[in-house]
Amino acid sequence: MSVSIREVAKIAKVSIATVSRVVNNSAAVKEETKKKVLEAIEETRYQPNAIARSLKVSKTHTIGVIIPNIANQFVPGVVRGIEDCASEHGYTIMVCNGDGNDQKEKQYLQILYEKRMDGIIFMSHMISDQVAHKIYSLNIPMVFINTYDPEKKYPRVGINDTKAAYDAVAYLLQQGHKKIAMIGGFPKDPIASRPRWNGYKKALEQFGVPYDEDLITWGNFSAEEGYRLVHEYYVKRNMIPTAMFCASDTIAIGAMRAWQEIGYRIPEDISVVGFDNISLSPFLMPPLTTVAQPFYHMGESSMRLLLSQIHGEKIKKKNIVVPHQLILRKSSK
Repeated sequence: MSVSIREVAKIAKVSIATVSRVVNNSAAVKEETKKKVLEAIEETRYQPNAIARSLKVSKTHTIGVIIPNIANQFVPGVVRGIEDCASEHGYTIMVCNGDGNDQKEKQYLQILYEKRMDGIIFMSHMISDQVAHKIYSLNIPMVFINTYDPEKKYPRVGINDTKAAYDAVAYLLQQGHKKIAMIGGFPKDPIASRPRWNGYKKALEQFGVPYDEDLITWGNFSAEEGYRLVHEYYVKRNMIPTAMFCASDTIAIGAMRAWQEIGYRIPEDISVVGFDNISLSPFLMPPLTTVAQPFYHMGESSMRLLLSQIHGEKIKKKNIVVPHQLILRKSSK
């Protein structure tokens, strides 16, 4: 049987308003009085009604987080950064798996709105016009990670994908490679795939190496696709590079497996560089050279940006670019 706030007040011999102030930590209460109230709460095992309290103060201290795919290797680090920062400031999070599906994303946006989230952090590769329309109709604090809304009304946290890809390919060029293949992600993706492709082209141009369309292929960001494309695109056409830049570590994992099965040695025959620095990358054989995204820092930064919006602070800079790092391991030479 649930205990009422009235019973707590009676045991502590204080007013209901005093118990409410202690529970909400919203006003000064003498330490002696606060101690009596907390003892009464412990004795009665009183559980404040968070929903009722949120209706009164118009805050739930809960943040919605929409992720692209719970199986995506970069998600855990980002969500941990969000959660740690949220917890530090008295917030909890609710995670929703959008699967990059417009209908699911729209549905979750509506659910989070109805559950009175104080704000939403949105991770996705691309935001469609119909999802954007839903976002703008809600008019609540929001931050995007590794993507942005079409009109760029809301703050965004992410790395400079073009510069990161440039650094990776420039490294291979500096090692003497000239026949560098690239497996991109989704061909029409303007958030990650195209910027990384632009970085690839820019590095070739600055090092005076001609761009060869035949060395580029597209698919998605999965290991299965990396594996398939090595077999069905490069090997089938006898297009064997000396190095390969992959738009994600998961692509690189599949590609490395395929090359090794065929009989090519990494890095002696083909150097491979990935992108993301997921937790598996150091443990591959050989360990994967890759561009590291600071996942935890991205999550933490996005939560701080969201808190600024919730508190009504003016956002001075909407595009927060966090630093990337090229991690050199044994998959390249």
